Amino acid sequence: RLQELALGYIDERGGLRAVAQPAELQRWSTLPGPFLAKPASRLLMLDAVHPGPGALREACDVTMATYPPTGQPGHVELHPALYHLEGIACRQSDHGGIAASLANMLALEDRRGRLPETPQADLMRCDVTAQALRMALWLQDAGMNPTDEARMARMAGALADAVDGDGGVGFRLDRPAPERNVWCAMFAEQALAAWLCAQAHGRSGLVADD
Repeated sequence: RLQELALGYIDERGGLRAVAQPAELQRWSTLPGPFLAKPASRLLMLDAVHPGPGALREACDVTMATYPPTGQPGHVELHPALYHLEGIACRQSDHGGIAASLANMLALEDRRGRLPETPQADLMRCDVTAQALRMALWLQDAGMNPTDEARMARMAGALADAVDGDGGVGFRLDRPAPERNVWCAMFAEQALAAWLCAQAHGRSGLVADD
């Protein structure tokens, strides 16, 4: 059923569209863009275990080919830019462009382990920080080094500090009592689990004060 529904998101160019019908609110999530590599990659993962319509598979392949890594973030906003990297990482054998794109985003880290919504924004987002840490660890496992261990340790520390006394995780890292957010909690859990797994395999971990 999901694959049949996704057929309604094929555009006139043969790739995926962001929304089935034109949206009144024009923003990155409603317009064509590199972030579509992530849903395309996940639909291709589904197709590998549950073969679906050939037209959908072709649309996903077209989408992935339309948005290759360029060494620069594909969106101004880091959240969809990281979606782009998370998608193309599943199909790219040469990770150099992915690592270069991520390195440009990680350069925005505020020396407290936090990443902003955009290069000019003051808003520090938990989900963006978690996405970036996940990608950095994934690239490290692939033999690339988009950043140093100290920066990753700061990011892991910022995510750990974002967990409140009741186990909730907020959307913003720059407020003392931010609104709790489910997807930030999921992203943070995944990033911290990956970080702890990396430490278990011999990489330098968080210092005691963190």
